[in-house]
Amino acid sequence: MVFFFGFPMAGLLFVYFRAHATIRASAQPFVAETTQEVLGESDFKNLYFLGTLTLKGSLTKETFSSWLDRYGDYKALHDLHPTRSWVGSRADQSWQYASFAGTVEFSKGDARLDFVAARRSTALSEWRVEKFLLTPATD
Repeated sequence: MVFFFGFPMAGLLFVYFRAHATIRASAQPFVAETTQEVLGESDFKNLYFLGTLTLKGSLTKETFSSWLDRYGDYKALHDLHPTRSWVGSRADQSWQYASFAGTVEFSKGDARLDFVAARRSTALSEWRVEKFLLTPATD
């Protein structure tokens, strides 16, 4: 009985967890590089260019500028770690999502980064920015 149910279930769980680990590992360099480029150069245009329609509808240049005014100059990104990954459907296409959190060090204090990267699963296209949000860091 264990042979017929246990081994196939173990195989499915292995494939599931391995696939999500691969999604997160693939997205992490994009998240780190994009954060450093966008905040280091105060480059809203690049963030907007890399964004999905969801980001473009929710993030304005005024919000981005207010973050730079509030936190100051970008110094470093610390403790970037994946929080979740999932696969979803949008416009009859399969998309992969990877959510990350980290601490961004600025000249006027730290901020918490919430970043969601997305890409189409079928073509394994380039990663895009689904969500980019800075909030005050709490210790």
